Amino acid sequence: MRFLFLFLLCSWTLPSIAQVVHSKQIYLWDVTLSMKQNGIWDQVKEQLVESLMEVKDQDTEVIVVPFQDDVFEERRVTVGDAVGMAALIDWIEAYDVPMPKGGHGTNICRALERAEDFVIKENIDCVFLMTDGTHEPKRPDMATHYPEGCLTEYLEDRWCAYATELDAYLVYYHLLGNADPDIQRVTDETCRVMSLQPGDGTPDRLYYISPQVQVIARDEAFIEAPSFSIPVTTSLPSGLYDECRFSGALEGSGYSAPLDITFTGTSLECSLGVDAAKRLDRTFPESVEEVTYDLQVRLDMEEVEQVMVALTADRISFQFHHFEERWFDIKLVEE
Repeated sequence: MRFLFLFLLCSWTLPSIAQVVHSKQIYLWDVTLSMKQNGIWDQVKEQLVESLMEVKDQDTEVIVVPFQDDVFEERRVTVGDAVGMAALIDWIEAYDVPMPKGGHGTNICRALERAEDFVIKENIDCVFLMTDGTHEPKRPDMATHYPEGCLTEYLEDRWCAYATELDAYLVYYHLLGNADPDIQRVTDETCRVMSLQPGDGTPDRLYYISPQVQVIARDEAFIEAPSFSIPVTTSLPSGLYDECRFSGALEGSGYSAPLDITFTGTSLECSLGVDAAKRLDRTFPESVEEVTYDLQVRLDMEEVEQVMVALTADRISFQFHHFEERWFDIKLVEE
């Protein structure tokens, strides 16, 4: 007897959720004497502690790296580790300005170099550089190794390349609002870096919203249900969620369409219009080959009145897999 079986083999079944990587964040903390002389030492410590305590994602790992001419030993803990977090907060609150013999300076290049070690080895999401001064190391060996101009050179020639590859972001927070104009220009022109400064000469509380996605992958089912969610971590109090308004677009070669975006506090809920989804179908047609179309999600956040909020990633990779269904006739023959 002969049996004929007809099988429908669909294209590869793709996960309907994004590939999420747990957040890791570095705080490069300027612990020079000028922080006390400028009257912001206790305020910055308080803000740092509050920011750490408000992280909602319990899997987020935070790394605090104090620095002067050189970096000091870091402290790191996962937010969900209550004992570890309590010890970290006690350490921050009790920390005093180190006073090495001969004095000290501010070596921002060395601090960023140390952050690079973590980013490359551990897929750090965001680096927060918190300083009240400019790059000015005092120790002779450090001044020689990290000369004037090294910060501009680093941001232009080094940061963008590996930060793009590893999906990292730098927030350069000038605590006193006295950013060097040249550094301000460089950070504006360099990818994956944001330069922020308060407006009244004393450090404002800095909040952040950090998207936690490496790649968003969708197949042809996205045409009929064109929506996706981007998980985020944030230090923003829930009472300010409604003040955050987002816009954005899904962009690719020859294609751009606006996204409707809603911030929930734990995610950015994104959706594409029906007509835009149909145009996506036409622009990136299905194929019998296993073709992947590479696009990106662009995110924009309106400035929040009277509060400093940093969106620590404004580009998310988006892969559209559009494969044709393939049919096979399989005959089983019994003798």
